[in-house]
Amino acid sequence: MEEQRYDYDGQLYPRSSFLEEYGQAQGAALWDQAQRAEPPAAAKPPAAAAAVEGSGHAARARHMQPIQRGASMDATPRATTRPRINIVWHKCTDLRLHDHEALSLAHAEPLPVLHVFVLDPFWFKPLPLTGFPKTGAVRCKFLHQCLEDLRASLAAVGQYLCVLRGPTHEVFEALCARYSVATVFAFSEVCSQEQSIDRRVERVCTAAGGTLRLLWGFALYHIDDVRALFNPHKPHSYRTYSAFRRPVQEQGAVRAECAPPRTWRPPPLPIADEPGAAPLPTDLGLAMGVGAAPPTDDRAPVAWVGGESHGLAWVHDYIWRREALARSYVGATNTMTKGKSAIGRDATSKISPWLAHGCVSPRRLFHEVERYEKKRGASKATGWIKHELVWRDYLRFAALAWGKELFAVDGIGGALRGRQWLGGGEATALLQRWAEGKTGYPFVDCFMRELAAIGYSTHCGRECACWFLVRDLGVDWRYGAEYFESILIDYEPTANWGNWVYRIASTTPPKLLAPQEETRSIEMLLWAGAHDPHAVHVRTWLPEL
Repeated sequence: MEEQRYDYDGQLYPRSSFLEEYGQAQGAALWDQAQRAEPPAAAKPPAAAAAVEGSGHAARARHMQPIQRGASMDATPRATTRPRINIVWHKCTDLRLHDHEALSLAHAEPLPVLHVFVLDPFWFKPLPLTGFPKTGAVRCKFLHQCLEDLRASLAAVGQYLCVLRGPTHEVFEALCARYSVATVFAFSEVCSQEQSIDRRVERVCTAAGGTLRLLWGFALYHIDDVRALFNPHKPHSYRTYSAFRRPVQEQGAVRAECAPPRTWRPPPLPIADEPGAAPLPTDLGLAMGVGAAPPTDDRAPVAWVGGESHGLAWVHDYIWRREALARSYVGATNTMTKGKSAIGRDATSKISPWLAHGCVSPRRLFHEVERYEKKRGASKATGWIKHELVWRDYLRFAALAWGKELFAVDGIGGALRGRQWLGGGEATALLQRWAEGKTGYPFVDCFMRELAAIGYSTHCGRECACWFLVRDLGVDWRYGAEYFESILIDYEPTANWGNWVYRIASTTPPKLLAPQEETRSIEMLLWAGAHDPHAVHVRTWLPEL
């Protein structure tokens, strides 16, 4: 009788079946790593044995159950068998297939691979100061689209996305009980809450005999390359943006994209047998308890649809087809250039929602811009969009050093200590008027109404509104940061909280605005004339004017 070995579903198959199922090279490699066993005739009913011997992998159509292995030829007892697998743990910041080192490494190993996304209620619970949900209904809609798009992309390569709901560590406890998990591959984190969840998952994996392998993957520059220039964990490295920018741009290099898998390892079960592969709820926001998805608003500058395919299509359209980068780009942070509005449709790239969710890799965007420069010429615009990717990295890397100070009322290194802020009920009432766009200042209100409707406004508008909240209304800056965390479709913790603490709160005078004082946020007056001289944007969102 031909020798049989265990495959990923816990069933025994001959070598010829491995080669037939996976091809010559992959099948031979999997056969060499498969555990040897020769079950006795009594280990399974005759009909099941006949199905395995007669049809190769017919047993794969049944729902997987732990299989009690029989005794070997020398009668040594064997433990219950669970399929041995690797897991790619997708998070809300890496919802793509391209330039994904964790994914590529998982599929480079000769084990079945399960792609997992966890809907953890933690990320939808109320925030401590304001009560807004951590992920509001507007971003839930975009996240839902990202997940559906990722599912479609995985299906095209013979995979599926297993979406499971519950506390993340409990989800992995269940996965480790169902499967023998060798390695969980995922992107590493830089903020305290995300790192805490990673540590819990690591403990679960270790207790089950597996490992959690974390890869650097959200940023433009690789952390190993930055380590060669300076210590990325020391606050002094981020004393100013220039202290970070100069060494990485002058001495560092942006790596090439991570190559996609040469071979896509099969999932451990057919899609019909995996409960996590069931269709997602029609409205993710309602399912997670944060409210219904808002209707599409025709006033939005871009009809954002979440997902890798939509993000890459926009990159191609913006850079190549319409050449909007070369012709119209001003830049999110380039607000002082005379005669150029930073709030026009193509004045900024509008790629940030896809970058924040990892639908588009920053390295893909960077190398596309460089490819454009080589073919059609460099310009201030092409240089500026690369500069803004470096600014994004500055905040990401700095979070490693700033730690929980990123979220503290006194700011980084206590730089905000002694400042007066309004809190409690008074702050909540002011925040509500501000969030609803009812402050009475048009260049603030138009952006806040836009934000409430579509989860997005330009960087120029956000800065004006944020400065007004903390400088003029005197509201604790963390209230505004929490609202942005809830509402933004391009939310990412280091970009949001880093900009608030580093750019917004740090410019606030130590005392509250006195009754006799005029406004401190002169940008909402000066920039209105510079960027919306004919009040087109104001009237779009404040039709009563």
